Amino acid sequence: ILHNYQYTNSEVLCQCLEVVGAYVSWIDLSLIANDRFINMLLGHMSVEVLREEACDCLFEIVNKGMDPVDKMKLVESLCQVLQTAGFFSIDQEEDLDFVARFSKLLLVHEDDDISSNIIGFCYDYLHILKQLPVLSDQQKANVEAIMLAVMKKLTYDEEYNFENEGEDEAMFVEYRKQLKLLLDRLAQVSPELVLASVRRVFSATL
Repeated sequence: ILHNYQYTNSEVLCQCLEVVGAYVSWIDLSLIANDRFINMLLGHMSVEVLREEACDCLFEIVNKGMDPVDKMKLVESLCQVLQTAGFFSIDQEEDLDFVARFSKLLLVHEDDDISSNIIGFCYDYLHILKQLPVLSDQQKANVEAIMLAVMKKLTYDEEYNFENEGEDEAMFVEYRKQLKLLLDRLAQVSPELVLASVRRVFSATL
């Protein structure tokens, strides 16, 4: 169905994606986390009428309960695939309904409501990394990407009213507290990367 109806019946295909997503939690992951299915899913994420359901299906794959080490390998593998396919350079003017769903895999979007959706996942991912004796090059790159995104999101925007703080300002302050906790967790995982990133930020600022 996913192959034969992708160009002729988007409604049936979307329903099929929903069913697949519902089954992911209890089937053998190898049935769905393979090159054939993932490539098909990425193709669907490039089609406007299909991409929200495809993104939800991908989230169910990432959210599947499994051994922590296997989960980490799966997430890192999918991150590489999504980055290669160009999904992490998503347009800031993109359809917000889609971006809100995709944000469970993305942190740096300019809309705080969207980027905040990924904070919980970042905590879990960093918790796993913290238990490893040595980080791989890919894991270090992931940590650094999260770190730079957090630093960018910590920045006050031009609309922030320091003289008369209202509801929007209060919400951003709470959001910054979450980001600060995430930055603390990053420092526990890789203090040398935090220092290097902070040094770059200060150098660029000065």
